[in-house]
Amino acid sequence: MKTPTEVSNAILEPSARIASGVPGGLTAIAAELSKSTGESYSRAEVHRWLNPVAEKRVEPKLGIAMLLMAAAERVLAKHDRTQAERSAKRQIVAMRRTGVGRVLRKGDL
Repeated sequence: MKTPTEVSNAILEPSARIASGVPGGLTAIAAELSKSTGESYSRAEVHRWLNPVAEKRVEPKLGIAMLLMAAAERVLAKHDRTQAERSAKRQIVAMRRTGVGRVLRKGDL
């Protein structure tokens, strides 16, 4: 049978991967957490809860753990949306440079 700490680490592992995988992830999760609760949370507090090394993680209370997971999901969604927008802009710039997708005018023929 798993100990409560092992269960907590297993539940928070995806959020910890988001925090370490997204640039500025800990700060963004702290900001989202502060915005959703109305209280101030620092990056250091979030780092204690979502430390990449599971053995060094401090187990948060249940309510904070649920809020951390929700905040991490919002940060990941925002990051993915930003990446998709950047990719679309890069494709448009590349098309303009190469002339692909350019509308032909009378003088072009």
